[in-house]
Amino acid sequence: GTKWCSADPIGRNYMTWVVCFKTTNTSGQLVSKPWNGSGQYNITFNPSGLGLYDGNSYNKSFDTTMADGNWHHVIITVNRTTVTIYKDGLTYVNEAHGMSGTGPTVANNDLPLNVGTLYPYGGWFNQTGHAIQGKFGIFRLYDYYMQEAEARVNFESIRGRYGL
Repeated sequence: GTKWCSADPIGRNYMTWVVCFKTTNTSGQLVSKPWNGSGQYNITFNPSGLGLYDGNSYNKSFDTTMADGNWHHVIITVNRTTVTIYKDGLTYVNEAHGMSGTGPTVANNDLPLNVGTLYPYGGWFNQTGHAIQGKFGIFRLYDYYMQEAEARVNFESIRGRYGL
């Protein structure tokens, strides 16, 4: 079957990202995944929020302390109905995302997942200036929904390395 990073995974598959980063920049993208060549995305994640899109959008804003120049550990995990976000070892979001997984008909499964930038469509869409200004310690992608106990172990295993 398809992995999460296909163009229209929501509602059919699972995804977990583990990201450890440090920045003062709220405009740069930590992770992005476009679905077509026209400047549209099905996944974006920056220090201010998470966006998922499958024809029906889900957007969640974070508090601004994630762009405070300190290390932060974020786990975003999604199944067919729910998105759960753990921020620095604590549950920040656990709610229904309300998406169906239908996906856009113009989707292109071959477009890449990008780490540290918004997928650069080039000057026409003016998307070349969205690289994150900061540091990455960890980026991991899993094709399953991470349960709370594993998320806690994941955080505890790295917190000392980053002073969390």
